[in-house]
Amino acid sequence: MTFANSINPAGTIVGSWFDSNFAEHGFLTTDGSTFTSFDAPGAVNGTSPVSIDQTGTIVGSYSDVNFQSRGFVRARDGAINAFDPTGSIFTSPVGINPEGSIVGQYQDVTLVLHGFLRSKDGTVTTFDLSAFQTGPSSINPAGIVTGNYQQGSMGFFAFIRDENGTVRTFDPPGSNTTSSFTFANAINPAGVITGWYIDPSFLGHGFIRIPH
Repeated sequence: MTFANSINPAGTIVGSWFDSNFAEHGFLTTDGSTFTSFDAPGAVNGTSPVSIDQTGTIVGSYSDVNFQSRGFVRARDGAINAFDPTGSIFTSPVGINPEGSIVGQYQDVTLVLHGFLRSKDGTVTTFDLSAFQTGPSSINPAGIVTGNYQQGSMGFFAFIRDENGTVRTFDPPGSNTTSSFTFANAINPAGVITGWYIDPSFLGHGFIRIPH
């Protein structure tokens, strides 16, 4: 099995493939016919790239011998560095922007999910919108992050985190605001967000949020 997960402006594609033993490995290709396979150092139970920026830097996660998920950054020259937010037992990067900022989520020993932002110099900033679950999904070139958070049994709500750390929440018109299920999946350079939500009749709809 082969999964293509991300493509950058130069057309370089990254993803993962599974061998005959069902072990997961990373790959990149520029022409769709020549492939470079790679594994993060210490990856025993899988390497999963998720995003590539315009310079060819790749971010993703890998599973070590203890089945613990850790984050990694792969430079264009192939050098790979692992990272984890302090206190993480499960690190899951989801995206990288042209500035080299990485966004994702991590789980602590209490099994609570937190958001994190890792700058190019390796500094990690963590953030939470609730005591249950915070899940960033995308970051744009300006450093604006979007994603979702869980508020108890009330469901999932969408958020925007500006580059200065200011957080705003939102729900599309027509969503069930008393028991929301709104999922923001991606944000582009202009700040336009796309995702989906469930209405009070439990029907799913797509949405586009355009900044004013």
